[in-house]
Amino acid sequence: MGSTAKSVILVGLCLGMVCCVPVDEGPPAEEQEAVEAKLRAEAPSDEMRASMMAVLGLSGAEADAVSAAFEARDAAFETFLVGEQGQRLIALEAEMAVAARNQDLAGVRSTTQQATPLREALRKILRDGEQAILDELTPSQQIHWQGHEVSTRLLSTMEPLALTAEQRGVIAQAGPEAVSQALNLGELNPSAAAFLALERWVESDVLNEEQRSRYETVKGKKGLRSLGI
Repeated sequence: MGSTAKSVILVGLCLGMVCCVPVDEGPPAEEQEAVEAKLRAEAPSDEMRASMMAVLGLSGAEADAVSAAFEARDAAFETFLVGEQGQRLIALEAEMAVAARNQDLAGVRSTTQQATPLREALRKILRDGEQAILDELTPSQQIHWQGHEVSTRLLSTMEPLALTAEQRGVIAQAGPEAVSQALNLGELNPSAAAFLALERWVESDVLNEEQRSRYETVKGKKGLRSLGI
């Protein structure tokens, strides 16, 4: 067999081997779609906007200004999510989910390390957007709204306790005062401080004995996640 024929055969074999090498196409599309849906769910807009309008009774120019701030936050979020950083975050979190299912600890650590700065960049966009929304409110409206959010988180945490309508009403009304006190004390994280103070008061003065006992179990399961920090 001549040298030319041998070369052709070798090239053909090499090409065949290359074609047989699996191509890493990244995580499945459905996995990435699930991650994107989860990220979008973490940045609610329409529901939050409607709630703010209703709770604060906004209308006219006030409502228009707040709506514009929501739209600006939504646009910044969307720009990030469809851009290079957002798509990379989606892919990494999808890879992380696959690695976790496969009990691939090294893969989980690697993807977590890569995804963390991207996650923080997204959180900053949302924090800045939410602050811009609050800046459109008067100081008293800000306290009222933040108090509503604090009491809503506590009511959600206490859902297993089967609170009465009266108990729920008392907790809802106490939220703004808890935020106001935290601000007066100069707390670095007024919302978290208000939540803890409201929680202590509710446990002491609002819950009955059976509910207090059940809530100890609830707190053990939820930990600091209920604070939203």
